[in-house]
Amino acid sequence: MAIETRTGAATLARALMQMLGEDYVISAVNERSRYTVDGVIPATVALPQDAEQVGDLLAFAHAENLAVIPWGAGTLMGLGNPPRCANMVVSLARLNRIVEHEPADLTATVQAGIPLGQFQAQLAKSGQWLPLDPPATEQATIGGLLAANASGPQRFGFGTLRDLLIGLRVVGDDGTLFKGGAKVVKNVSGYDLPKLFIGSLGTLGIIVEATFKLLPLSKAHDTLIARFRAVTEATNTVGRALAAGLTPVALEVLDKNATHAVGLAADGWTLCARFSGIPAAAERQVREMEHLARAAGATGISMPQDQDETGLWRRIANLPISLTPDSGSWIRAKIGVLPTRLPQGVEAIAAVAQAHGLQVTTWLRAGTGLAYAVMQDGAADGEAVTRLGTSVTNLREQITMLGGTVVLEEAPAALKVGDAVWGPPRRDFRMMQAVKQQFDPKGILNPGRFVGSL
Repeated sequence: MAIETRTGAATLARALMQMLGEDYVISAVNERSRYTVDGVIPATVALPQDAEQVGDLLAFAHAENLAVIPWGAGTLMGLGNPPRCANMVVSLARLNRIVEHEPADLTATVQAGIPLGQFQAQLAKSGQWLPLDPPATEQATIGGLLAANASGPQRFGFGTLRDLLIGLRVVGDDGTLFKGGAKVVKNVSGYDLPKLFIGSLGTLGIIVEATFKLLPLSKAHDTLIARFRAVTEATNTVGRALAAGLTPVALEVLDKNATHAVGLAADGWTLCARFSGIPAAAERQVREMEHLARAAGATGISMPQDQDETGLWRRIANLPISLTPDSGSWIRAKIGVLPTRLPQGVEAIAAVAQAHGLQVTTWLRAGTGLAYAVMQDGAADGEAVTRLGTSVTNLREQITMLGGTVVLEEAPAALKVGDAVWGPPRRDFRMMQAVKQQFDPKGILNPGRFVGSL
């Protein structure tokens, strides 16, 4: 649905300055360009200082029919379709406080604009953490992570944001401030409203505050690195480890290019398995994993220690942002299949890349059934984008036959047409439309960016 506004850019900037103050509105085009989304530069950028001002901005946008794009740190803005319109970016940068931390209850409430790294540093002083390790941990904000449902390698052991979130405060499309959930881990039964906003890409409301359950920091981390000639040897090792009752917190399988990108010797496929908890237990599980890996045909085993171990997992978590080619055209796809079908998914990725002459880097979140592929064309012209688009179509066809899905997390804006980003809407799309109509009937929140151009 198109958005027709009654407010010009200059008039809009003046109105926002009266509302927030001149220092908290960006109107110069060279400064606004830092908030570009898929080539679309917003007409203005507002930086509210609290939830009430976010409410005032949305109430104004609702009355004037203005398209609003929520913004955290911009680290995940590549996900989604190009916006149909961008009258106003609402930056949450100034909403960056820890509202409440109850160490005894293992809970904390924070504003949406706080960077995860800052939050984790404060929690660490009490020996606690939010068990989340997404890309760009230091910069990514809590609100942005929730909106994109971002996670990292350790989602296998600790779950995703859906498992960690217990409460939210949200500003609705008309400026109404509402909340769901509670500040306690155990709550009364009923519809879990906060979960609705996780992964909704800011299309239902702007998250301004979130409450999480926390975990104590682990006393030990031990990692095993095993090298294999074939991906099936690595994934078979994963399957046997889980069948044996081992409890790794992360299981990553990297191809040669991804292995090189995280600073390891690159040859064949590399399995990185991390174990956390009591030192003796973590060490025992690493030794058991080593035995299983050698039995599966591992050509080499190593165990990084201390800072090397911590740095390795930071680099693995950052693969999505470190693998950004400087030239040519490229895409990053997230593929979801059953864990047992990951080797077939790898075969499909490799076959599509070869058929279209693309360079490909692949890594697997082996315990969860997720695969990531960065496909690069050496050219940067329209023909290259066309080749990438055809490759996405072919890949989606093959992954669909495996019962899986493909989502483009990064792609040229020219490629993001139709269902290219999210794939064809699922059977529950009518329900998604109904929810969108209920929460944002005018369609002013991140218009067009979500599934089915919601």
